Amino acid sequence: MIQVKADHARVRKSNKDLHVAGSSGDNPPVGEYARVKTEAQLLAQKVKDAERKLELARAKCAKRTGTGSARVARGGDGYVKGTVRQTGRV
Repeated sequence: MIQVKADHARVRKSNKDLHVAGSSGDNPPVGEYARVKTEAQLLAQKVKDAERKLELARAKCAKRTGTGSARVARGGDGYVKGTVRQTGRV
């Protein structure tokens, strides 16, 4: 009976040590890690989306102001004899 109580005490101490080691600040809990990782991926996707929108807006602005290469190739004033379609071709 004394041996059984000693074994129980040893296992209880071992479990306590493992619990303390697992809850130390060195390693964050798995749920917290997964949440932060997902949030980082979502933010990275938002950055990519914003960069794409900015690129499209710049292209649209360049098309409107005539700083694109098509306007320069037509002579700079945007007028071409004949019918000018939305693409800028005759």
